[in-house]
Amino acid sequence: MTWENNIRARVDLGVHWYNRDTREVVIFDADSGELPYNVGRNDSATVKMIITAPDKPGRYVLAYDLIHETVTWFSQQGVIPLEVDVNIGVTLDLSLVKKTSVVIYNGAGIKGAAAEFQEYLEKYGFKIKDIANAKSYDFDKTLILYKSNKLTNAEQLALILNSYKMEQYSDNWKNYYSSANIIVILGKDYKDNIKW
Repeated sequence: MTWENNIRARVDLGVHWYNRDTREVVIFDADSGELPYNVGRNDSATVKMIITAPDKPGRYVLAYDLIHETVTWFSQQGVIPLEVDVNIGVTLDLSLVKKTSVVIYNGAGIKGAAAEFQEYLEKYGFKIKDIANAKSYDFDKTLILYKSNKLTNAEQLALILNSYKMEQYSDNWKNYYSSANIIVILGKDYKDNIKW
């Protein structure tokens, strides 16, 4: 059939947003664009449209889906939509985050800092193995120490922080040994890292 662009039962191009990690629908029928003219068999057309991203940062799939207005979505009739991965704002790889273990040391000397930081990291899905006081409270800047093969994990953690130094774990830090993937020693800047 000809896809007509100027009748009530016209054909438009629409989009849906899905959560990339769970495949849950975030916004169905988010935005649409009209065909510039009637499109017949073996014809093509360019559709101009403005697409509004979801408000919440995350990892999304943007699915382009044609709709026969007042009749049906093409995807509901077996046509596979074009899907594009879109990252919005802070985008954590949740499959990696949930496997990342962290130990937190309070190097700021501020009572409750490690517990507050633990709550912040757990909100994003990081596994906290332990919290403790550091050997001293003279850390000005928060330090992220990562095991030799855990740089990618540390980079995920860094995505949700504003103020930190990062380095690979070495014997210089043997007083802070842990079996966790990442060791965080909170500095006096730790409040700059908590964005509730």
